[in-house]
Amino acid sequence: MRWLLPRDDAFFVLFERSAATMVAGAEALYDLFSGAITPQRFQPLDDIEHQGDALTHEVIHKLSRTFVTPMDRDDIHRLIHVLDDVVDAAEEAGELAVLCRVEWATPEAREMCRVLVDISREVAALAPSLRGGGGKSHHPHVVRAHELENEGDRLWSAAFAGLFDGHLEPLDVIKWKEIYAEIESAVDAAEQAAQIIEEIVYKMA
Repeated sequence: MRWLLPRDDAFFVLFERSAATMVAGAEALYDLFSGAITPQRFQPLDDIEHQGDALTHEVIHKLSRTFVTPMDRDDIHRLIHVLDDVVDAAEEAGELAVLCRVEWATPEAREMCRVLVDISREVAALAPSLRGGGGKSHHPHVVRAHELENEGDRLWSAAFAGLFDGHLEPLDVIKWKEIYAEIESAVDAAEQAAQIIEEIVYKMA
């Protein structure tokens, strides 16, 4: 019966903008970890995190003022917050690196960030399917997001184990343990976003 409801594209536009911000955040973290880690090079990621927060607040504000929504209210809350979680975790990883005075990222961190960029792009490609009418064209993106999340898990496990092989100073082990955990959290949140989008698409079919 969804076709009987008035259509408001504003939520779809906001979700697509939030997904694009998520991609930008993942790319900014990858860029930060691809060169010297400095406060100046961290700044774009910090700016993107603030943009993500602003979009989240805009969605919540609009939700409070909208009587009939194009999808379940709980789903709107879940999706916008998990998209924001990706950016928050990416920003936290970058901020930890700066605060802990890490000068260069490990190869493992760069590989994990590469997975984060890839999975974020899959989620962004999924976002337009919320508008409906796409059949099952969204499904390959969901499958690929799941594959990337599994790859991220494997990379995190290998990176975590590598911290204790004796080549790092104890303080560096502590630093990278926390940074790896934040990148892993970002990847997990991105896969959760893909799952939520798929659930919403099926509900609205």
